[in-house]
Amino acid sequence: ENVSDRVVTYDFFTISKDLEPPGPLLESKQFKWKFGAVDKSCETYWGVHVRLRYFVRLTVVRSYASNVVKERDFVVQNLGIPPEVNNSIKME
Repeated sequence: ENVSDRVVTYDFFTISKDLEPPGPLLESKQFKWKFGAVDKSCETYWGVHVRLRYFVRLTVVRSYASNVVKERDFVVQNLGIPPEVNNSIKME
């Protein structure tokens, strides 16, 4: 996403999953799900000109009114192996 132009966004990876078949939703419901083997090789980035964000979007499609859309961001941080400490260097 280009921060200076919020109208233009680019989705370079999208996964969609139906959590409930079409039909009436008459009560509050909780869904259990997980990402599974989704590759998130790029970390979340929030810069001056661009940002890379990961989010989950829930869309409830209604025939009698406008659809309900909610988004929740989450952060991806790839942790690597910490570098070895070199204790052999001695200052004189």
